[in-house]
Amino acid sequence: MMRTKSAQVEINISQGIIGAFTADSDLVGTLKYTLWDGLAIYSIGAMYIKPGIISRYDFSNPDNPITPILDFILQSMEDKKYYTWFYSRALSPGYHKIQKTKHDLLNQCKLGSRYDRFIMEVVPAGMRSLIKAHDNMLSNQVWVKNSMIVMCSLRNEFREWGDVFEKEPAFYA
Repeated sequence: MMRTKSAQVEINISQGIIGAFTADSDLVGTLKYTLWDGLAIYSIGAMYIKPGIISRYDFSNPDNPITPILDFILQSMEDKKYYTWFYSRALSPGYHKIQKTKHDLLNQCKLGSRYDRFIMEVVPAGMRSLIKAHDNMLSNQVWVKNSMIVMCSLRNEFREWGDVFEKEPAFYA
């Protein structure tokens, strides 16, 4: 657990790293998740894939070790009623290519189609985010490329109480 302090707000952060291993116990990939204590959100990032396992920009490869890790994290967080998560990434031709061909990680995992993505902020190269949580997701530093913060939110139909808008009259009848 890491504790981060700002002038008026104290945020506790719990982190975990999930790894993928071969039958021979060789580590082939990891993905880190971070729970934001007191908030119903988490972030995912710090991905590692052992070189030579998959092509750099093709998460559709069946040997991709990260896809099952992401599914595991998403299912675990949904079970705990965490339905919104964030990630950061650079704006670059490589990421654009995997997004355009739908070979990105969220499109390749089993649970990814249940989430809507929203761009929360684009941080220009050489700048830092003025939003403390976003700046934290960008490692509190200046990057040489444009970066963005993306929010992924589970659609209501997959949430507990996701049908409350349709059944609302039953609550005050």
